[in-house]
Amino acid sequence: IEPLLDIEVVKLSDGQLKKVLFLKGIAKEIPHVLLMDYPFEGLDHQSRSDLCEFIDFLAREYAMQIILVDNHHNLPRCINRTLTLEKFSFVKKEMVKQDTLDEVKIIPVDRPSVGQNLPVIDIKNIKIQYGTRIILQDFSWTVKKGERWALIGKNGAGKTTLLSMIFADHPMAYSQEIHLFGKRRGTGESIWDIKRRISYLGPELISYLNPKSISLSMRQYIESVNKTLNAKLLNEYITHFAAENFMDKPVRFLSSGELQIMLLINSLLSNRELLLLDEPFQFLDPNRKALVSKFLQSRLNEETTLVLVTHYEKDLSDWTSLTMKIQDDQ
Repeated sequence: IEPLLDIEVVKLSDGQLKKVLFLKGIAKEIPHVLLMDYPFEGLDHQSRSDLCEFIDFLAREYAMQIILVDNHHNLPRCINRTLTLEKFSFVKKEMVKQDTLDEVKIIPVDRPSVGQNLPVIDIKNIKIQYGTRIILQDFSWTVKKGERWALIGKNGAGKTTLLSMIFADHPMAYSQEIHLFGKRRGTGESIWDIKRRISYLGPELISYLNPKSISLSMRQYIESVNKTLNAKLLNEYITHFAAENFMDKPVRFLSSGELQIMLLINSLLSNRELLLLDEPFQFLDPNRKALVSKFLQSRLNEETTLVLVTHYEKDLSDWTSLTMKIQDDQ
């Protein structure tokens, strides 16, 4: 993390911040027991590999006991037992063979057809820079209506910043040549005009939501934020994402994976023209990850344009043929 030490915390990506907080947590004192809740979520491929090696180092050098929660990643070699839980009960306990812990495979289904209409997003030669650090330079990208894109790259490569320039009121968006729905940003439209045409799901939404303060059930919360709710469509999504068992649970008691499904359903219900999904598979078990992937493959409206940020290139061939890879210091 040496290159990150002089960067303001608010300018770190989700994956970069996770690295910093992890080391901050063990820098004060080496613990006897290290508990990690979804430590690999938000990390790119190389960072996941580095973290596995670092956890193995801690276990080997400090005789540290490691307990972690995870769904579908390759695990550190020091992990030698798994405990599978279901409905607050232990359903399986087994010894680990490392060569069997491959990432989940998703069975591909037919992809939606790709539209050939006018660009929804048209970015030309933009430059993103913080101080002397250049994140993106001479970057151009065109996304047409109905296309499905994956945006990939290492932690800190600029993926989330790029989405924020499209969806949010990022100040750099107005000094760059960025066209949305045929109109250049900063030529008279308000941020709310933009947001009414875009649905967004990102890793920061769970923190922003502050779920522990919400006593409403998941169903009540979704109804409260969707004033023109299509009840039939909501029930279809509940069934598709296997959410029947927690729809009436208070939001403050939902797990991270259940919160992710709630936010995903919420973003899909609006049925807007452009869908931006930043790490939508975070915290999901293999079965629900497969359900999300299947939805994107076969049930997403053919006219909806999709841009999805992911660190799992293995999944891409299942639902899209369009990939934009952002390199460091491009």
